[in-house]
Amino acid sequence: MEDEKTHSLKRTVGGFGFEDPKPQTPNHKPPFSSFLLPRSSLSRWKTALLLSISLALAVGVLEGAGRYMASRKERTMLVSSVHLNWTRCQQYDPDLMWALKPNLKDIPQAYPFKGVMQQWTSSTNEHGLRGVPVAPKAGRYRILVLGDSRTYGLGVGDTDTYPVYLQAAFDRDQADAVDVVNAGVPGYSTFQGLQYLRVRGLDLEPDMVLVCFAYNDAVEIPTPGIGDCDWENPKASPFGLTTLLKDAVRGAHLDRTPLYSPRKTRLRPGEMVDCLVEMQRVCATRGVVIVYLGWPSLPEVFGEELGHPPYAALVTEAAHVAHAPAIGLRDLLSANSDRIFLDDIHLNAEGNRVVADYLAAELKKLFERGALSDQTRRPPNTGVPHQTANDDEAAVARYRKWIAADSSCFLPYEKLDDILRCRGAPDARIDEWRSFTERYPGQARPWFMLGRALFAKNDWDGAVAAYRKAAEIDPTDPTKPASLGEVLARKGDIDGAVAAYKTAIQINPQQPVIRQQYIQMLCDAGRFTDAKSEVAACRQANITLPPEIVSRALNVAK
Repeated sequence: MEDEKTHSLKRTVGGFGFEDPKPQTPNHKPPFSSFLLPRSSLSRWKTALLLSISLALAVGVLEGAGRYMASRKERTMLVSSVHLNWTRCQQYDPDLMWALKPNLKDIPQAYPFKGVMQQWTSSTNEHGLRGVPVAPKAGRYRILVLGDSRTYGLGVGDTDTYPVYLQAAFDRDQADAVDVVNAGVPGYSTFQGLQYLRVRGLDLEPDMVLVCFAYNDAVEIPTPGIGDCDWENPKASPFGLTTLLKDAVRGAHLDRTPLYSPRKTRLRPGEMVDCLVEMQRVCATRGVVIVYLGWPSLPEVFGEELGHPPYAALVTEAAHVAHAPAIGLRDLLSANSDRIFLDDIHLNAEGNRVVADYLAAELKKLFERGALSDQTRRPPNTGVPHQTANDDEAAVARYRKWIAADSSCFLPYEKLDDILRCRGAPDARIDEWRSFTERYPGQARPWFMLGRALFAKNDWDGAVAAYRKAAEIDPTDPTKPASLGEVLARKGDIDGAVAAYKTAIQINPQQPVIRQQYIQMLCDAGRFTDAKSEVAACRQANITLPPEIVSRALNVAK
């Protein structure tokens, strides 16, 4: 019989001194999992699985919390079931917060104006815009009117909005020549107007965008002060966790000290101006002209200071910043105030007609006065563009007054020079720049401009002297010796011109315009071998030259 010590040794596992809790018997079978993983690996695998499940659940909870917070933020703004359904015409929009439903027909509407319930019907086209379907452009001049409930025509029927009356005003001059598209949506702010222009408006191929906002921008909002520019569509981000993290950072004040006081309105005044100015930039990318419409509320018409900045007046300031025209309605609304207002902001049918007729006349004046670019497509019957160069006495007087107040400023001289150049007055140009150089002989730019004025009058010697002086004062600008080379070539001093151009190239070897001018000068002078060498030098320096210049230099050289 085996002693107890021998029996204990036989029950060790793997020879490592760990006792088997249950002695093996001939009929005992180990569990199936023991053939797959060692017991220690199986335990670790179970732990990792539990950890992964726990982590997934935690992320899921945080993701759900983030989406809940995003939806809650959305409800603190105007995107709510109450707002979306009050006209029965609006729906949620992931880009614009809300938009008009498309293809509606005679939907009954009602709203109390001055305590009296007004009723009307509203229809939309396939683009979700109030009015008739948008026909193919077919060469017509198209005006897209962006705005809020005033442009939409709250309180009046489909045929009594001011865009409809504006269409009628143009049709009286020439039928089917101009399209007016009403893109007004009740409740829209300038921010939403900008978004609409970006994502849909330009697809309608407008030639002009007429913009009328400001009233809704000043609407007060509740705490925590989430304005239109802060709005985030939960569907735009695949992760609700992002919103949660942003709110956590803001709540812990880890981002930075706020630059502004707490938000009180949907848009701050500066944000509204920024949106208006950005509209001009967006339009300019497609060659579309923009015109701003300043529409004050009834209290503002009578000069009443409201509890917020005068948003309607800021439209004019935005137009000034954007270098775009603005049409103000204050005087017009004041003259007709006793018969056109439904409330402090919306107009009846007669009021919309009055505004439309005024706008049609003012838009025509903008073209006639040359307030819009000559490159801008013009609607029919707007007359011949006004030639501002023949009516610039006021500008000349203003610039001379500016020079008298600050004779060291370059800008008024430059603007005055543009007018004199358009007038074809070379002597007057020379006199202005010569007076500048006499007052400030150490400034290079006046000497350079004097050289240009003398060059325009074919005074080669005078231009050479002026350009040399400019290059001497500012030896870092390659334009000055290059201009000197051009006038020396005109004089017939080709060697001097070559030396001047080489100086310019030495200052900035990578300036392609100067290299092109130099090669052209060499070809004009018959120095084709030098021109060919310069082309080779440009190729070695990876400077791209116009094919016609290369062809001229190489083909003739052969």
